[in-house]
Parts: sequence; structure tokens; C-alpha cells
Amino acid sequence: MSAMNAIFILALAAAVAALEIVPNAYIVEFDIPSGLSPRFSPHSDFYANLAGAGIKHSVRTEYNVPELFVGAAVDIHDGTHGAVLSSLDGVKSVSPVHQISPPSPVEVITWSDDDPPAYLPDTMSTHIMTGVDKLHAEGITGRGIKVGIIDSGIDYTNPWLGGCFGPGCKVASGWNFVGANYNATYTTEITSDVQDCVGHGTHVAGIVGANPGNMYNISGVAYDATLASYRVLGCEGIIPSDRLIDAMMKAYNDSCNVITISIGEPEGWSSAPIAVVASRITALGKIVTVAAGNDGRYGAWYASDLPSGIGTISVGSVLNDVIPAQNFTLSDGYGPVSYYQAVPFAIDHPIPIYPTSLNTSATDDACSPLPDSTPDLSGYVTLINANGCSLADKLNNAQAKGAEWILVYDVIQGPRRGGIYHNFTAALIPMADGIHIVTAIANGSNISATFLQDQPVLLPNPQRAGLISDFSTIGPTYDLFLAPSLAAPGEHILSTYPVSNGTFAIMSGTSMAAPFMGGAAALLLQAHGRNTHTAASAKDLFESTAKLVPVQNNDTSVLDPAIRQGAGLVNVYDAIHSSTILTPGELLLNDTDAFDGHHIISVFNMGNMTKSYTVSHQPAGTTLTYNASVALTFPLLLVQAAVTLSMSQTSFSLPPGTGTNISLTFTAPTGLDPATYPVYSGYIVVNSSSGESLHSSYLGVVGSVSEARILDNTDAYLGPGKFLPSLFEPQYEATPINYTDPSIEYFNMTTGDQPLLAYRLLFGTPLVNIDLISADENIEKRQIGGCSALPILGNLLHHTYRPRSSSSKMRTEDGFNRLLWNGTYTNGSYAANGEYKMLLRALKARGDATNEEDYEVWLSPIFGVNMSANES
Repeated sequence: MSAMNAIFILALAAAVAALEIVPNAYIVEFDIPSGLSPRFSPHSDFYANLAGAGIKHSVRTEYNVPELFVGAAVDIHDGTHGAVLSSLDGVKSVSPVHQISPPSPVEVITWSDDDPPAYLPDTMSTHIMTGVDKLHAEGITGRGIKVGIIDSGIDYTNPWLGGCFGPGCKVASGWNFVGANYNATYTTEITSDVQDCVGHGTHVAGIVGANPGNMYNISGVAYDATLASYRVLGCEGIIPSDRLIDAMMKAYNDSCNVITISIGEPEGWSSAPIAVVASRITALGKIVTVAAGNDGRYGAWYASDLPSGIGTISVGSVLNDVIPAQNFTLSDGYGPVSYYQAVPFAIDHPIPIYPTSLNTSATDDACSPLPDSTPDLSGYVTLINANGCSLADKLNNAQAKGAEWILVYDVIQGPRRGGIYHNFTAALIPMADGIHIVTAIANGSNISATFLQDQPVLLPNPQRAGLISDFSTIGPTYDLFLAPSLAAPGEHILSTYPVSNGTFAIMSGTSMAAPFMGGAAALLLQAHGRNTHTAASAKDLFESTAKLVPVQNNDTSVLDPAIRQGAGLVNVYDAIHSSTILTPGELLLNDTDAFDGHHIISVFNMGNMTKSYTVSHQPAGTTLTYNASVALTFPLLLVQAAVTLSMSQTSFSLPPGTGTNISLTFTAPTGLDPATYPVYSGYIVVNSSSGESLHSSYLGVVGSVSEARILDNTDAYLGPGKFLPSLFEPQYEATPINYTDPSIEYFNMTTGDQPLLAYRLLFGTPLVNIDLISADENIEKRQIGGCSALPILGNLLHHTYRPRSSSSKMRTEDGFNRLLWNGTYTNGSYAANGEYKMLLRALKARGDATNEEDYEVWLSPIFGVNMSANES
């Protein structure tokens, strides 16, 4: 059996990419007036303006694609506030540079030696699910299409990715924007070598374009496409946003027909710089596919940055049709029993099974530390009931008693994943098999298991096949665009990997779904023509022909909301071959304040015979997204509340080459509490007499996004008595500084003695400011607006386009925001010793940044600064 290096990360424990601002670094877009001399340099003009204002700077990146983006990313050495840059002549917009981490894969399984594990040849199930296999049979393989992959690079020495780099190779070109050592501290190194030291990009590349004929019978969706690699992740997997924009622009300049990106972070604003650049690239005739994100556990309103770009194809994940599994037999002759694991437990002898409870109906099995009577579990396979608490708690409690091999029998009677968790290995088995084992042991039998090596099986996944993955991020965006756009296979995907780590690997995540769509886009361009018209129509084609996804396979009457599935599971074959065209693919009804209930869809018969059509309405589940201003987490709370819809026609015939328009009038659902911000969605379905089924997706919100509460002012997050926002010293676990204590807390501003402002965002905000004001200034705490007359001594924080906070209790997972103030303003100057307050302002979702009434405001208690206490 091969030596295995496997890491499995539960969706519930996957890390959220934290948005960290790069201090004093800004992305500046220039406002270029028309009619200027060709010799005019907007960059030189901007740098001269900086010098004229006495602002010391260095240039990080220059952007100069006139039809796309002209500007620069700069480091400001004197700490000048970004708002000062905005006031300079010729500046259109200013945004801070931030660090981005790739979405943490939900699953990574690699093998590290020359003896790969037994693994059945792939059935090409993901291709069959989406019609890709039929297109390959027709010779549609992506030939002549260039796909740009912006990721961690590609191991081009992998033989199934061509084995070489440069003209004539599969990986024909590319650029390295960060070098090998970039980790948010080192200076980036710009080189042409795109070799991958992470593995993520190589796996993505194989999904797009791996050559067929390998031992696992896998191939890329567009295996004859040419690949261009744009490496933006260092070996530690971090990228500054200005480099990501640079890579997107180079992929555009290099004439990539398709650009696929599996990088991003929670943000959710179409006006953020990365989203804006992505939107412009799509408007200029390129197809951009992006990963929706792996943050489904945090509920709705958690869209990522790139998926918020208008026109991009944001891709969620669905489960595979088949699940790889292994078998074991029992000493009582029962079996074989299948356990859902890509590689077998490395146990070469019979081993006894120890159930942590003999009650198969228990709801607390292993939810608490196991009793002292529990034996050393290292000599057993431990068996646990999945009921009750989190799986992580159960596994940790078993490990505390020495468990190294764990089976969990799942009350949900469908296959789930297994894997290696830190220093122990766990997998799930069907409920019936677990009950048999526990019952036999309870009746006095000594049951041992023999784990079969080199006898893998591929099991059908009828209960969950094609359903949306639990980890798939849930929209919509804060400006009420549909995200994700649609879904593609992204769970348990076998693809290429760096040769040094085994050549192939299994990964799960929307990072795998996005390149699948990138390959699909390449097939479309080969079939329909490599032109701007095909690119412009691609999103509508893919959305309108997708397969609608139910919440459960055993009850297809309730469709998953569009904020999870988008338009559904992509059907690449139908998108390319449908002779009926339906536009648009999306209908945005907006919220209650800006409700837009009148829309028109168009149906065209592009075939060679007359067709008759029927039009119907299929609502999806309506989602309640908030409870008492707190975002509800996954699983979504669905209610039956659909729109009322009238249509100008519900049946018609169209001769070849003709079309018709259908007027739609929507009335929003009634009887819903606007404070829960219900998100409703559904589909206008058009069926043809030739068997085609197409649809337009619609999305709307009950309630006013403009009135959504931004700042959390409760103690629900930190615990009793610890209300947010609050000023703490020195860490947020300590007791907050209060308003009624007559004594004033002083800080000497050394490490460990600095004020920490902690706050949570209940909804996304376009702008957060934290300013310092004098202690004798006052406004009512937590009031709306009313601070325009307050004299601001200096700015401490200025953030744009912020997402809501997650439900996580971990700072590293964006559960709350904080400012640990070291005594300096954002312009680099120091505050004088004295007594102060911090003023926190968060702009409403549709707020006017110049109108104080559009902000939520919080004012801290008085605190003191006494830096002279540091002087010796």
C-alpha cells in the first residue's frame, strides 16, 4: 500500500479567507479626460501631483489598458489618508490594497510515492452529468481556445499537462506576479516561471485541460485548449489585491478567450475594484469564470469579491454522481461494509470494533469526554453515532482516548466524505451497517473488522448526486445581484497535481467548479465561434439551459433557492446545441424599496422547423436570512411564500428564425416579516415541442436593504455584559471599558497596553471610518447620524466595501472586526497625550457617503493616552 499524505478539512471547519488591509497601500484609478495630447502621461501627472502635495510614495504596480483600467497601486510612506489621494486632480477612485487567500479546499487527498493507491478508473461522471462526454464524442474539445488560469501556477512538468512550458506546449505561456517567497512580508518577484509550489493551480489546470489516456481515465473538460498560467499565489498562498488586478489585465492583454479564477474572499460588492475590473473584462468580450467560495456554513449574504462582478460567471458546487469508497468485512460474516473514503484504512490485520455507545438512538454519543472506563482506543476501530453534536467534537473526544481509526454511522442515509483528521483517520458508513455492528456487540458478540486493501468501489450517490454542496457559498450580493450564477461539479474531484506530490490528487471546493465552467466556456467558443458575440451570450446560454436543482433528490417539488444554485447545474451540451434561445438569463426584482416587478423575456427559434412553446412558473424555496438582525447560518430556513406572476402569453408557436417577447408582472410575496429579509427566487420555464427546457431565473428581497442594521450592538457574540462595539484593554476577552465608571483608563501605547476597538458588521457596508475626537465631545451612543458637527482630530481606519461578519467565534474567520490602535493616525502622525473618544461610523448599504444621516454611529467611552509613561 502506498504511503499516503492526506488532509481532509470538514466544510464546517474550513478557514475563511480573511480580508487584511495592507497598511498605506492604495489602488488608484485615474480619471482621463478626452482630447488630451497623445504625449500626456496620466501616471507622470499623478506622481507629480503627489510630489506637489508633499506625499512621499513608491509605485507598486502601474495599470495602463485604456479600455479597461488606467491607474496605479502605490505605497504611501508618510501615512497620508486615502481620502487625501481622492482629492487630487485626475483621481477617479481610491481603494486600499488588501491581502487575499485562496478559498480553503474542503478536501485535499494526495499520495506521495511512486505506488499510487488502488482507485477505480474514473467513470467520467462529472462529464456525463453535464453533457461534456457527448461533446467530446463530437470532437468539441476546446481546440483553438486559450484559457487563462489565475492561481498558484501550474506544474507544467506533469505529463498529463503536456510536460513542458512555452510555445507548442499545452501550458504555452504565463507570468509569475509574486515569486516563490511572497507571504505578505517579502517583496514580490516578477518572473516568467509559473511553476506551482502549492498544488491548487495544477489541480485547477487539469480540470480544464488534462490530457486523456492516463491510468485514472480522467481528462479535462477542454483537453485540447491551450493554457496560460498567471501565478499570483506564493508558496504560503497569499496575494495582494493589486497583483490580482495586474494578472487579470495581463490575461486580457494576452488575448485569453476565457479567464478562470479560483481565488477570492467574502466581500459582496460589485463596486469593489477587483469586481469592477472583472466586470469590464467581460464587457470587452472575454468569459470570466470565478469560484463562488466555500463559506456556505455562514448562511446568506456572504458572496465573494470576484463573483460580485457584473457579467462574471460565478460558480457554486454540486456533488458528484458517484462516490469512491472502500470495503471491510466483519468477523460475524456480515458485509462487506462500504465506508466512504478514497483510500483504504492502512490496517493490515483484523482489528476489534469499540462502539462509544450501545444505544443506537443516542443523541449525545461522544459529545462529552468519554468516561474513564473507556479503554485505550488505539487498539480498536472506534464506532460513533453521528446524532447530536458536531462531528468535530465527537472525533476530538475519541482521539483524547487514543482513537486512531474512527467510523461514524450516519443517520442521514447517504454517502458522505471521509478522511484523515490531524492524527487520526475517520470515515462514514451507512446507518444500517452501524446499527448491525452495535446491536451485535450489545448482544455479546466480539466483532472485528478486516479492511480490504486494493479493492476500491465506486458507489452511486442517488440521494445526494447533483445537489448543491453544503460548503458552497450563498448569495446574493449586497447590491442584489444573483450570486452564484450557476453550479458545476466541485466535490471529490480527481485531477492533476504537482509531480513531486503524486501527479494526481482529489480536491473539493468551488475552486474545482470554476475551472469546470472555464472548460465549458472553451467548448462553447469552439462550437459557436471565437468572437465577442459568443462571449457576450455565454452567460445567458449557460444559465438558461442549466438543470434546476432540488433541495432533496427524494422530493423534487422544492427547488433550492437561486442564492445557492444560481440558475442550476450547468448542462454544457444543451447550452451549445439548443436551437431555442431565451434571454435574459436573470431577472432582478430588487428589494421592497426599489422593487422592479415588470420584465420582458425573449424567446427565439433558431431551428429549422416550427416549434410550439409553453411558459410556466417554478418558484424556489423562499429563504429567511435574518433573525433579530443576526444572519441565520446553514442550513437555510425555507418557507412557502412565492411571488404572484402574470404573463402576457403562456403558449405560442414560432416558425424558424422568429422570436417573441413575453411580458412578466411580478408581485412580491406577502405575509413575510421584512426584518427577516426573506430572499425569494424562482424560474420562468419555457418548454418546446422538440423537448427543450429553458428558464430565466429571478431574485428579489422583502425588506429594505437601505435599512438593514450594520453595527451589532448586543452581547450575543462575546457573551453577557460584553456589548459590541466596545473598547477593550488589552484583548477582547477582558471586560469592556464602560461609560459610567468615573475613572479613565489610560494607555501608554506600548505592545500589550493599547486600546482595542472590537465591532461586528451585521450587514455589508460600503464604508467604515474610525476617527479620534476629543473627550469632551458627545453624541448619543449608537444613534443614527448626528456627528457632522464633531471636530475630527484624525482618522484611525478607513475601509471600503466590507462584508458582514461571519458567525464564527474566531477572529481568523472574520467573526468580528477590530482596531488595535498604536497611537498613530492613518496619515502617520502621532496623537498627543490626552483624553479621547473613538467615533465609529458605518455607511448604510445604499447610503450617500456625504450624508451623515446615512451612517450608523457609535461613540466610545473616554480613554486616555499617556505615551510619556514610556520615557525613561
